[in-house]
Amino acid sequence: MKILHTADIHIGYETHGNINPETGRHSRLMDFEKCLSFTIDTAIREDIDLFIFAGDGYKSSLPTPTEQQILLRSIWRLCEKNIPIIMVVGNHDNPASIGKVNALQVFADAFPNYVHLFSQPEVRDIHTKSGTVRILGLPWPMRNHFVTLPEFQTLSQNDIKDVMRDYYANRIIKQAVSESKTCDFPLIVCAHIHVEGAEFSEGSERQPLLGKDPVFPVACFRYPEITYVALGHIHKYQNLNPSSNPPVVYSGSIEKISFSEWKQKKGFVMLTLHGKSISKLEFVPTPSRPLISIDIKLSQNDSLMRVLKNELNKWTFMDSVVRIRIQCTSIEQKMEFQKAEIEPLLAGAFLHDQIEIRYFPPSTDTSFAYPQTLTMLESLDRFIDASPAYQPYKANLLKKARKTKFPTAENGFPIWENGFPIAENGFANWRNGFANWRNGFANWRNGFANWRNGFANWRNGFPIWENGFPIAENGFANWRNGFANWRNGFANWRNGFANWRNGFANWRNGFPIWENGFPIAENEINSMGTQI
Repeated sequence: MKILHTADIHIGYETHGNINPETGRHSRLMDFEKCLSFTIDTAIREDIDLFIFAGDGYKSSLPTPTEQQILLRSIWRLCEKNIPIIMVVGNHDNPASIGKVNALQVFADAFPNYVHLFSQPEVRDIHTKSGTVRILGLPWPMRNHFVTLPEFQTLSQNDIKDVMRDYYANRIIKQAVSESKTCDFPLIVCAHIHVEGAEFSEGSERQPLLGKDPVFPVACFRYPEITYVALGHIHKYQNLNPSSNPPVVYSGSIEKISFSEWKQKKGFVMLTLHGKSISKLEFVPTPSRPLISIDIKLSQNDSLMRVLKNELNKWTFMDSVVRIRIQCTSIEQKMEFQKAEIEPLLAGAFLHDQIEIRYFPPSTDTSFAYPQTLTMLESLDRFIDASPAYQPYKANLLKKARKTKFPTAENGFPIWENGFPIAENGFANWRNGFANWRNGFANWRNGFANWRNGFANWRNGFPIWENGFPIAENGFANWRNGFANWRNGFANWRNGFANWRNGFANWRNGFPIWENGFPIAENEINSMGTQI
Protein backbone atom coordinates (compact mmCIF):
# COMPACT_ATOMS: atom_id res chain seq x y z
CA MET A 1 0.00 0.00 0.00
CA LYS A 2 1.44 3.37 -1.08
CA ILE A 3 0.60 6.44 0.95
CA LEU A 4 1.47 10.10 0.42
CA HIS A 5 1.54 12.23 3.57
CA THR A 6 1.54 16.03 3.34
CA ALA A 7 0.39 18.98 5.47
CA ASP A 8 0.50 22.75 5.88
CA ILE A 9 -0.17 23.69 2.26
CA HIS A 10 -1.05 27.22 3.42
CA ILE A 11 -2.32 28.66 0.16
CA GLY A 12 -2.65 32.43 0.54
CA TYR A 13 0.71 33.50 1.96
CA GLU A 14 2.11 36.37 -0.10
CA THR A 15 5.33 37.16 1.74
CA HIS A 16 8.42 38.03 -0.32
CA GLY A 17 6.89 38.31 -3.78
CA ASN A 18 5.15 40.59 -6.26
CA ILE A 19 2.23 40.70 -8.68
CA ASN A 20 2.70 39.02 -12.04
CA PRO A 21 1.59 41.64 -14.58
CA GLU A 22 0.53 38.98 -17.11
CA THR A 23 -1.71 36.92 -14.82
CA GLY A 24 -2.57 39.47 -12.14
CA ARG A 25 -1.70 36.86 -9.52
CA HIS A 26 0.82 37.19 -6.73
CA SER A 27 4.06 35.37 -7.45
CA ARG A 28 4.00 33.59 -4.09
CA LEU A 29 0.50 32.27 -4.76
CA MET A 30 1.85 30.76 -7.96
CA ASP A 31 4.81 29.30 -6.02
CA PHE A 32 2.46 27.47 -3.66
CA GLU A 33 0.33 26.28 -6.57
CA LYS A 34 3.44 24.94 -8.31
CA CYS A 35 4.50 22.91 -5.27
CA LEU A 36 0.97 21.58 -4.75
CA SER A 37 0.72 20.54 -8.42
CA PHE A 38 4.05 18.73 -8.08
CA THR A 39 2.70 16.87 -5.04
CA ILE A 40 -0.46 15.81 -6.87
CA ASP A 41 1.53 14.84 -9.97
CA THR A 42 3.70 12.57 -7.82
CA ALA A 43 0.67 10.98 -6.17
CA ILE A 44 -0.88 10.15 -9.55
CA ARG A 45 2.39 9.00 -11.14
CA GLU A 46 3.18 6.71 -8.19
CA ASP A 47 -0.38 5.34 -8.28
CA ILE A 48 -0.79 5.81 -4.55
CA ASP A 49 -3.53 4.11 -2.54
CA LEU A 50 -4.17 6.85 0.01
CA PHE A 51 -3.57 10.60 0.20
CA ILE A 52 -3.17 11.99 3.75
CA PHE A 53 -3.43 15.72 4.37
CA ALA A 54 -2.73 16.61 8.01
CA GLY A 55 -4.34 20.06 8.12
CA ASP A 56 -3.92 23.77 7.29
CA GLY A 57 -5.04 24.12 3.70
CA TYR A 58 -4.94 27.91 3.67
CA LYS A 59 -3.34 30.87 5.36
CA SER A 60 -6.63 31.55 7.15
CA SER A 61 -10.06 30.00 7.63
CA LEU A 62 -11.51 32.56 5.19
CA PRO A 63 -9.77 31.79 1.88
CA THR A 64 -10.44 33.83 -1.23
CA PRO A 65 -12.19 32.23 -4.23
CA THR A 66 -8.86 32.12 -6.05
CA GLU A 67 -7.21 30.25 -3.17
CA GLN A 68 -10.14 27.84 -2.97
CA GLN A 69 -9.94 27.17 -6.70
CA ILE A 70 -6.28 26.12 -6.44
CA LEU A 71 -6.95 23.53 -3.73
CA LEU A 72 -10.25 22.41 -5.24
CA ARG A 73 -8.66 21.60 -8.60
CA SER A 74 -5.94 19.55 -6.89
CA ILE A 75 -8.40 17.54 -4.82
CA TRP A 76 -10.54 16.90 -7.89
CA ARG A 77 -7.54 15.44 -9.74
CA LEU A 78 -7.15 12.84 -6.97
CA CYS A 79 -10.86 12.06 -6.99
CA GLU A 80 -10.73 11.44 -10.75
CA LYS A 81 -8.15 8.71 -10.05
CA ASN A 82 -10.35 7.16 -7.30
CA ILE A 83 -7.78 7.94 -4.60
CA PRO A 84 -9.23 8.21 -1.07
CA ILE A 85 -8.26 11.43 0.71
CA ILE A 86 -7.83 11.87 4.45
CA MET A 87 -8.14 15.40 5.82
CA VAL A 88 -7.89 16.63 9.39
CA VAL A 89 -8.83 20.17 10.35
CA GLY A 90 -5.87 22.34 11.37
CA ASN A 91 -5.79 25.51 13.44
CA HIS A 92 -5.68 27.67 10.28
CA ASP A 93 -8.77 25.86 8.97
CA ASN A 94 -10.89 26.47 12.05
CA PRO A 95 -13.11 29.57 12.20
CA ALA A 96 -12.77 31.86 15.18
CA SER A 97 -16.49 31.61 16.04
CA ILE A 98 -18.47 28.57 17.12
CA GLY A 99 -21.09 27.53 14.60
CA LYS A 100 -19.18 28.53 11.47
CA VAL A 101 -18.02 25.90 8.98
CA ASN A 102 -14.30 25.13 8.79
CA ALA A 103 -12.43 25.85 5.56
CA LEU A 104 -12.12 22.16 4.56
CA GLN A 105 -15.77 21.15 5.00
CA VAL A 106 -16.59 22.05 1.38
CA PHE A 107 -14.39 19.19 0.11
CA ALA A 108 -16.21 16.57 2.19
CA ASP A 109 -19.54 17.97 0.97
CA ALA A 110 -18.46 18.12 -2.68
CA PHE A 111 -16.69 14.73 -2.79
CA PRO A 112 -18.30 12.58 -0.08
CA ASN A 113 -17.18 9.31 -1.70
CA TYR A 114 -13.51 10.30 -1.67
CA VAL A 115 -12.81 12.91 1.01
CA HIS A 116 -12.85 11.72 4.61
CA LEU A 117 -12.75 14.82 6.79
CA PHE A 118 -11.96 14.61 10.51
CA SER A 119 -13.30 17.70 12.27
CA GLN A 120 -13.71 15.73 15.52
CA PRO A 121 -11.50 12.98 17.01
CA GLU A 122 -12.69 9.63 15.68
CA VAL A 123 -11.69 6.31 14.11
CA ARG A 124 -12.69 5.23 10.61
CA ASP A 125 -11.80 2.26 8.44
CA ILE A 126 -10.90 3.44 4.94
CA HIS A 127 -10.99 1.06 1.98
CA THR A 128 -8.35 1.42 -0.73
CA LYS A 129 -7.54 -0.59 -3.85
CA SER A 130 -4.79 -2.37 -1.87
CA GLY A 131 -6.78 -3.09 1.26
CA THR A 132 -8.22 -1.45 4.34
CA VAL A 133 -6.46 0.98 6.66
CA ARG A 134 -7.74 2.26 9.99
CA ILE A 135 -7.39 6.01 10.50
CA LEU A 136 -7.48 7.79 13.84
CA GLY A 137 -8.05 11.45 12.99
CA LEU A 138 -7.08 14.08 15.54
CA PRO A 139 -7.88 17.65 14.42
CA TRP A 140 -6.41 20.69 16.14
CA PRO A 141 -7.81 20.66 19.70
CA MET A 142 -10.07 23.71 19.96
CA ARG A 143 -10.35 25.17 23.42
CA ASN A 144 -13.88 26.45 22.81
CA HIS A 145 -15.05 22.89 22.17
CA PHE A 146 -14.21 22.11 25.78
CA VAL A 147 -15.02 25.32 27.67
CA THR A 148 -18.63 25.23 26.43
CA LEU A 149 -19.23 21.92 28.19
CA PRO A 150 -20.75 22.38 31.67
CA GLU A 151 -18.24 20.09 33.41
CA PHE A 152 -15.30 22.19 32.20
CA GLN A 153 -16.61 25.75 32.63
CA THR A 154 -15.13 26.19 36.10
CA LEU A 155 -11.64 25.02 35.13
CA SER A 156 -8.62 27.32 34.76
CA GLN A 157 -6.72 27.82 31.49
CA ASN A 158 -4.03 25.32 32.52
CA ASP A 159 -6.65 22.83 33.62
CA ILE A 160 -8.39 23.10 30.25
CA LYS A 161 -5.05 22.51 28.52
CA ASP A 162 -4.51 19.37 30.61
CA VAL A 163 -8.05 18.21 29.86
CA MET A 164 -7.47 18.55 26.11
CA ARG A 165 -4.19 16.65 26.27
CA ASP A 166 -5.58 13.90 28.47
CA TYR A 167 -8.69 13.60 26.31
CA TYR A 168 -6.59 12.90 23.23
CA ALA A 169 -3.77 10.89 24.83
CA ASN A 170 -5.50 8.90 27.57
CA ARG A 171 -8.91 8.45 26.05
CA ILE A 172 -9.05 8.73 22.26
CA ILE A 173 -5.64 7.25 21.39
CA LYS A 174 -5.79 4.50 24.02
CA GLN A 175 -9.29 3.56 22.97
CA ALA A 176 -8.26 3.34 19.30
CA VAL A 177 -5.26 1.21 20.23
CA SER A 178 -7.40 -1.08 22.38
CA GLU A 179 -9.91 -1.58 19.57
CA SER A 180 -7.11 -2.35 17.09
CA LYS A 181 -5.37 -5.12 19.05
CA THR A 182 -7.15 -7.80 17.04
CA CYS A 183 -7.26 -5.78 13.82
CA ASP A 184 -5.46 -7.34 10.83
CA PHE A 185 -4.88 -4.06 8.96
CA PRO A 186 -2.68 -1.07 9.86
CA LEU A 187 -3.63 1.76 12.23
CA ILE A 188 -2.43 5.20 11.16
CA VAL A 189 -2.81 8.29 13.33
CA CYS A 190 -3.34 11.52 11.38
CA ALA A 191 -3.11 14.56 13.65
CA HIS A 192 -2.68 18.33 13.55
CA ILE A 193 -1.10 18.91 16.94
CA HIS A 194 2.09 20.03 18.65
CA VAL A 195 4.22 17.09 19.75
CA GLU A 196 6.91 17.61 22.35
CA GLY A 197 10.44 17.95 20.98
CA ALA A 198 9.42 19.29 17.55
CA GLU A 199 11.63 22.03 16.11
CA PHE A 200 9.67 25.18 15.30
CA SER A 201 10.28 27.75 12.59
CA GLU A 202 10.00 31.05 14.44
CA GLY A 203 7.19 33.19 13.07
CA SER A 204 5.64 30.45 10.93
CA GLU A 205 3.63 28.12 13.12
CA ARG A 206 1.36 28.94 16.01
CA GLN A 207 3.49 28.24 19.03
CA PRO A 208 1.85 27.32 22.35
CA LEU A 209 0.77 30.81 23.33
CA LEU A 210 1.59 31.42 27.00
CA GLY A 211 1.37 27.68 27.55
CA LYS A 212 -2.35 27.57 26.73
CA ASP A 213 -2.16 25.05 23.87
CA PRO A 214 -1.58 21.39 24.74
CA VAL A 215 1.74 19.73 23.96
CA PHE A 216 1.65 15.96 23.47
CA PRO A 217 4.51 13.65 24.44
CA VAL A 218 5.87 11.25 21.83
CA ALA A 219 5.21 8.45 24.30
CA CYS A 220 1.45 8.71 23.79
CA PHE A 221 1.97 7.18 20.30
CA ARG A 222 4.40 4.41 21.25
CA TYR A 223 2.11 1.44 20.83
CA PRO A 224 2.88 -1.64 18.67
CA GLU A 225 -0.64 -1.38 17.25
CA ILE A 226 0.15 1.99 15.62
CA THR A 227 1.93 1.67 12.26
CA TYR A 228 2.55 5.35 11.46
CA VAL A 229 1.81 8.81 12.88
CA ALA A 230 1.22 11.45 10.18
CA LEU A 231 1.51 14.92 11.71
CA GLY A 232 0.84 18.47 10.58
CA HIS A 233 1.34 21.91 12.16
CA ILE A 234 5.15 22.14 12.31
CA HIS A 235 6.64 23.30 9.00
CA LYS A 236 9.94 21.43 9.20
CA TYR A 237 10.22 17.79 8.12
CA GLN A 238 11.24 15.68 11.12
CA ASN A 239 10.79 12.24 12.63
CA LEU A 240 10.36 12.55 16.40
CA ASN A 241 10.67 8.80 17.00
CA PRO A 242 13.48 7.70 14.64
CA SER A 243 14.92 4.91 16.75
CA SER A 244 11.75 2.90 17.26
CA ASN A 245 8.26 2.28 15.93
CA PRO A 246 6.02 3.88 15.02
CA PRO A 247 7.60 6.76 13.09
CA VAL A 248 6.14 10.04 14.41
CA VAL A 249 6.60 12.29 11.39
CA TYR A 250 5.94 15.90 10.53
CA SER A 251 5.92 16.04 6.73
CA GLY A 252 6.61 19.78 6.90
CA SER A 253 5.14 22.40 4.57
CA ILE A 254 5.43 22.13 0.79
CA GLU A 255 6.63 25.72 0.33
CA LYS A 256 8.58 28.21 2.45
CA ILE A 257 6.39 30.66 4.38
CA SER A 258 9.06 33.17 5.42
CA PHE A 259 12.80 33.65 5.85
CA SER A 260 12.62 31.81 9.15
CA GLU A 261 12.41 28.69 6.95
CA TRP A 262 14.98 29.69 4.33
CA LYS A 263 17.41 26.88 5.21
CA GLN A 264 14.76 24.15 5.25
CA LYS A 265 14.03 21.65 2.48
CA LYS A 266 10.33 21.54 1.66
CA GLY A 267 8.37 18.52 0.50
CA PHE A 268 6.20 15.59 1.55
CA VAL A 269 6.53 11.98 2.72
CA MET A 270 6.00 8.78 0.71
CA LEU A 271 5.65 5.50 2.55
CA THR A 272 4.97 1.93 1.48
CA LEU A 273 3.27 -0.61 3.74
CA HIS A 274 3.39 -4.38 3.63
CA GLY A 275 0.67 -5.54 5.95
CA LYS A 276 1.10 -3.62 9.18
CA SER A 277 4.79 -2.86 8.60
CA ILE A 278 6.53 0.01 6.80
CA SER A 279 8.88 -1.22 4.08
CA LYS A 280 9.86 2.23 2.74
CA LEU A 281 9.68 5.79 4.03
CA GLU A 282 11.21 8.71 2.15
CA PHE A 283 11.06 12.48 2.04
CA VAL A 284 10.35 13.91 -1.44
CA PRO A 285 11.45 17.54 -1.99
CA THR A 286 9.14 19.95 -3.81
CA PRO A 287 10.36 22.67 -6.22
CA SER A 288 9.97 25.38 -3.63
CA ARG A 289 11.16 28.93 -4.25
CA PRO A 290 14.72 29.37 -2.90
CA LEU A 291 15.04 32.02 -0.19
CA ILE A 292 18.58 33.22 0.51
CA SER A 293 19.53 35.46 3.42
CA ILE A 294 22.91 37.24 3.29
CA ASP A 295 23.75 38.44 6.81
CA ILE A 296 26.94 40.47 7.27
CA LYS A 297 28.29 42.02 10.45
CA LEU A 298 31.14 44.41 9.70
CA SER A 299 34.04 45.20 11.97
CA GLN A 300 35.38 48.74 12.30
CA ASN A 301 38.04 48.40 9.60
CA ASP A 302 35.94 46.52 7.02
CA SER A 303 34.97 47.92 3.66
CA LEU A 304 31.26 47.33 3.14
CA MET A 305 31.41 46.84 -0.61
CA ARG A 306 34.45 44.57 -0.52
CA VAL A 307 32.96 42.29 2.13
CA LEU A 308 29.54 42.27 0.44
CA LYS A 309 30.94 41.38 -2.99
CA ASN A 310 33.03 38.57 -1.52
CA GLU A 311 29.93 37.14 0.16
CA LEU A 312 27.71 37.44 -2.92
CA ASN A 313 30.29 35.61 -5.05
CA LYS A 314 29.75 32.52 -2.89
CA TRP A 315 26.12 32.09 -3.99
CA THR A 316 24.07 31.17 -7.05
CA PHE A 317 20.84 33.17 -7.02
CA MET A 318 18.84 31.59 -9.84
CA ASP A 319 15.09 32.28 -9.27
CA SER A 320 15.77 33.12 -5.62
CA VAL A 321 14.28 35.71 -3.33
CA VAL A 322 17.32 37.37 -1.78
CA ARG A 323 17.51 39.28 1.48
CA ILE A 324 20.64 41.26 2.35
CA ARG A 325 21.21 42.50 5.90
CA ILE A 326 24.37 44.42 6.78
CA GLN A 327 25.34 45.73 10.19
CA CYS A 328 27.76 48.67 10.05
CA THR A 329 29.85 50.22 12.79
CA SER A 330 29.90 53.72 11.27
CA ILE A 331 27.91 55.97 8.95
CA GLU A 332 30.91 56.10 6.63
CA GLN A 333 30.65 52.35 6.12
CA LYS A 334 26.96 52.67 5.39
CA MET A 335 27.57 55.44 2.84
CA GLU A 336 29.85 53.11 0.85
CA PHE A 337 26.90 51.05 -0.38
CA GLN A 338 26.29 51.29 -4.12
CA LYS A 339 23.43 49.13 -5.33
CA ALA A 340 24.45 49.43 -8.98
CA GLU A 341 27.75 47.67 -8.24
CA ILE A 342 26.09 44.54 -6.84
CA GLU A 343 23.35 44.21 -9.47
CA PRO A 344 25.52 42.04 -11.76
CA LEU A 345 26.35 39.74 -8.84
CA LEU A 346 22.62 39.19 -8.21
CA ALA A 347 21.93 38.19 -11.82
CA GLY A 348 19.28 35.49 -12.04
CA ALA A 349 17.64 36.36 -8.72
CA PHE A 350 13.86 36.56 -8.85
CA LEU A 351 13.64 39.33 -6.25
CA HIS A 352 16.35 41.17 -4.32
CA ASP A 353 14.80 44.39 -3.07
CA GLN A 354 15.07 43.50 0.62
CA ILE A 355 18.30 45.28 1.50
CA GLU A 356 18.74 46.45 5.10
CA ILE A 357 21.87 48.41 6.05
CA ARG A 358 21.89 49.45 9.68
CA TYR A 359 24.33 51.46 11.74
CA PHE A 360 25.40 50.46 15.25
CA PRO A 361 28.12 51.93 17.46
CA PRO A 362 31.02 49.49 17.96
CA SER A 363 30.02 48.99 21.60
CA THR A 364 26.52 47.87 20.65
CA ASP A 365 26.18 44.13 21.10
CA THR A 366 23.01 43.25 19.24
CA SER A 367 21.82 41.23 16.28
CA PHE A 368 20.10 43.43 13.74
CA ALA A 369 18.26 45.75 16.15
CA TYR A 370 18.16 49.53 16.04
CA PRO A 371 20.13 51.41 18.71
CA GLN A 372 18.18 53.25 21.36
CA THR A 373 19.99 56.61 20.98
CA LEU A 374 21.06 58.51 17.87
CA THR A 375 23.03 61.68 17.27
CA MET A 376 21.53 64.43 15.13
CA LEU A 377 23.66 63.32 12.17
CA GLU A 378 22.57 59.71 12.62
CA SER A 379 18.94 60.81 12.83
CA LEU A 380 19.38 62.77 9.61
CA ASP A 381 20.86 59.69 7.96
CA ARG A 382 17.81 57.65 8.96
CA PHE A 383 15.50 60.43 7.79
CA ILE A 384 17.07 60.47 4.32
CA ASP A 385 16.84 56.66 4.10
CA ALA A 386 13.12 56.93 4.79
CA SER A 387 12.62 59.80 2.29
CA PRO A 388 12.99 58.69 -1.35
CA ALA A 389 13.06 62.29 -2.60
CA TYR A 390 16.30 63.02 -0.72
CA GLN A 391 18.12 59.71 -1.33
CA PRO A 392 19.81 60.78 -4.63
CA TYR A 393 21.43 63.68 -2.75
CA LYS A 394 22.34 61.72 0.36
CA ALA A 395 26.12 62.03 0.16
CA ASN A 396 26.06 65.82 -0.39
CA LEU A 397 23.39 66.39 2.24
CA LEU A 398 25.31 64.48 4.90
CA LYS A 399 28.51 66.26 3.93
CA LYS A 400 26.92 69.67 4.37
CA ALA A 401 25.05 68.56 7.50
CA ARG A 402 28.39 67.86 9.21
CA LYS A 403 29.10 71.61 8.95
CA THR A 404 25.71 72.58 10.36
CA LYS A 405 25.15 73.19 14.08
CA PHE A 406 21.89 72.34 15.76
CA PRO A 407 21.81 74.36 19.02
CA THR A 408 18.12 75.19 18.98
CA ALA A 409 17.06 71.64 19.67
CA GLU A 410 18.66 71.84 23.11
CA ASN A 411 16.77 74.95 24.22
CA GLY A 412 13.63 73.02 24.97
CA PHE A 413 15.35 70.77 27.49
CA PRO A 414 15.45 73.26 30.41
CA ILE A 415 11.71 73.92 30.11
CA TRP A 416 11.10 70.24 29.42
CA GLU A 417 13.00 69.38 32.59
CA ASN A 418 11.25 72.10 34.63
CA GLY A 419 7.96 70.33 34.12
CA PHE A 420 9.24 67.27 35.95
CA PRO A 421 9.45 68.82 39.47
CA ILE A 422 5.93 70.18 39.04
CA ALA A 423 4.71 66.85 37.78
CA GLU A 424 6.52 65.12 40.63
CA ASN A 425 4.99 67.48 43.21
CA GLY A 426 1.58 66.99 41.65
CA PHE A 427 2.04 63.24 41.92
CA ALA A 428 2.98 63.63 45.59
CA ASN A 429 -0.18 65.67 46.17
CA TRP A 430 -2.19 63.08 44.27
CA ARG A 431 -0.67 60.33 46.39
CA ASN A 432 -1.38 62.21 49.63
CA GLY A 433 -4.92 62.93 48.52
CA PHE A 434 -5.39 59.25 47.78
CA ALA A 435 -4.13 58.39 51.28
CA ASN A 436 -6.65 60.87 52.76
CA TRP A 437 -9.37 59.39 50.59
CA ARG A 438 -8.48 55.92 51.77
CA ASN A 439 -8.45 57.02 55.42
CA GLY A 440 -11.78 58.79 54.96
CA PHE A 441 -13.23 55.65 53.45
CA ALA A 442 -12.03 53.65 56.46
CA ASN A 443 -13.72 56.17 58.81
CA TRP A 444 -16.89 56.01 56.73
CA ARG A 445 -16.84 52.22 56.91
CA ASN A 446 -16.30 52.27 60.66
CA GLY A 447 -19.09 54.84 61.11
CA PHE A 448 -21.41 52.70 59.04
CA ALA A 449 -20.57 49.70 61.22
CA ASN A 450 -21.45 51.71 64.34
CA TRP A 451 -24.68 52.92 62.77
CA ARG A 452 -25.58 49.36 61.77
CA ASN A 453 -24.88 48.10 65.30
CA GLY A 454 -27.06 50.82 66.76
CA PHE A 455 -29.86 49.92 64.36
CA ALA A 456 -29.56 46.31 65.43
CA ASN A 457 -29.94 47.36 69.08
CA TRP A 458 -32.95 49.51 68.20
CA ARG A 459 -34.50 46.56 66.40
CA ASN A 460 -34.03 44.25 69.39
CA GLY A 461 -37.03 45.65 71.18
CA PHE A 462 -39.03 48.68 72.30
CA PRO A 463 -37.76 48.53 75.91
CA ILE A 464 -34.21 48.85 74.63
CA TRP A 465 -35.28 51.33 71.96
CA GLU A 466 -34.57 54.31 74.14
CA ASN A 467 -31.07 53.07 74.85
CA GLY A 468 -30.51 51.93 71.28
CA PHE A 469 -31.54 55.22 69.75
CA PRO A 470 -28.60 57.13 71.23
CA ILE A 471 -26.27 54.39 69.99
CA ALA A 472 -27.81 54.56 66.55
CA GLU A 473 -27.60 58.32 66.60
CA ASN A 474 -23.92 58.16 67.55
CA GLY A 475 -23.28 55.62 64.83
CA PHE A 476 -24.95 57.86 62.29
CA ALA A 477 -22.80 60.77 63.42
CA ASN A 478 -19.68 58.64 62.99
CA TRP A 479 -20.90 57.57 59.57
CA ARG A 480 -21.52 61.20 58.61
CA ASN A 481 -18.07 62.25 59.84
CA GLY A 482 -16.48 59.41 57.93
CA PHE A 483 -18.30 60.46 54.79
CA ALA A 484 -17.02 64.02 55.27
CA ASN A 485 -13.48 62.71 55.62
CA TRP A 486 -13.97 60.58 52.53
CA ARG A 487 -15.23 63.60 50.61
CA ASN A 488 -12.31 65.76 51.78
CA GLY A 489 -9.87 63.02 50.78
CA PHE A 490 -11.45 62.83 47.36
CA ALA A 491 -11.09 66.62 47.01
CA ASN A 492 -7.39 66.35 47.94
CA TRP A 493 -6.97 63.54 45.45
CA ARG A 494 -8.64 65.63 42.75
CA ASN A 495 -6.47 68.65 43.54
CA GLY A 496 -3.35 66.51 43.44
CA PHE A 497 -4.40 65.12 40.08
CA ALA A 498 -4.90 68.69 38.79
CA ASN A 499 -1.38 69.61 39.96
CA TRP A 500 0.00 66.49 38.34
CA ARG A 501 -1.84 67.33 35.12
CA ASN A 502 -0.54 70.88 35.13
CA GLY A 503 2.98 69.61 35.62
CA PHE A 504 2.52 67.24 32.71
CA ALA A 505 1.30 70.16 30.59
CA ASN A 506 4.47 72.10 31.45
CA TRP A 507 6.53 69.02 30.67
CA ARG A 508 4.74 68.68 27.36
CA ASN A 509 5.19 72.39 26.56
CA GLY A 510 8.92 71.87 26.51
CA PHE A 511 8.59 69.52 23.55
CA PRO A 512 7.63 72.16 20.91
CA ILE A 513 10.75 74.15 21.73
CA TRP A 514 12.83 70.98 21.71
CA GLU A 515 11.35 70.15 18.33
CA ASN A 516 12.07 73.61 16.90
CA GLY A 517 15.55 72.44 16.04
CA PHE A 518 14.15 69.93 13.56
CA PRO A 519 12.51 72.45 11.19
CA ILE A 520 15.84 74.27 11.00
CA ALA A 521 17.55 71.01 10.05
CA GLU A 522 14.79 70.22 7.59
CA ASN A 523 14.93 73.71 6.06
CA GLU A 524 18.65 73.28 5.70
CA ILE A 525 18.04 70.04 3.83
CA ASN A 526 15.48 71.68 1.56
CA SER A 527 17.82 74.57 0.76
CA MET A 528 20.66 72.18 0.03
CA GLY A 529 18.38 70.07 -2.15
CA THR A 530 17.41 73.20 -4.11
CA GLN A 531 21.04 74.17 -4.57
CA ILE A 532 21.89 70.69 -5.75
